[in-house]
Amino acid sequence: MAKAPLTKAALKKADYSNYPDDLIRCSAYKQLKPTARIVLLEFMTGCKPWFNGKYGCGLINLIEKTGLSENTIRAAITQLQEYGFIEMKKRECRARHQAREWHVTWQKCEQREPTKNYLNWQPGIRIFPCA
Repeated sequence: MAKAPLTKAALKKADYSNYPDDLIRCSAYKQLKPTARIVLLEFMTGCKPWFNGKYGCGLINLIEKTGLSENTIRAAITQLQEYGFIEMKKRECRARHQAREWHVTWQKCEQREPTKNYLNWQPGIRIFPCA
């Protein structure tokens, strides 16, 4: 049996993406390098709402998924942190084969509301200084 077509009201309410509209319209997103946008897209597609705003992904996985080099991915992650799109929740543990765990700031994490730190980004100011 075929599904009934969506009404105009249903189409307006439909969720077409895994990220808020304010993310792609903010000045921080507009200033991202293209390679950082590619890595951010991987975080957007990889971090599902039922993951509680967390995403575990190692460097090797990002290299395989994006096709970018290790140094390029490291630079992109640094920029995403500095601009407030992601924050590291847990460092990797190579002995246990565990990847770093990231929090995407546009989703709830550990019962806290989204911080959306990227909305507060200003040129020359680091929101999450990287070590």
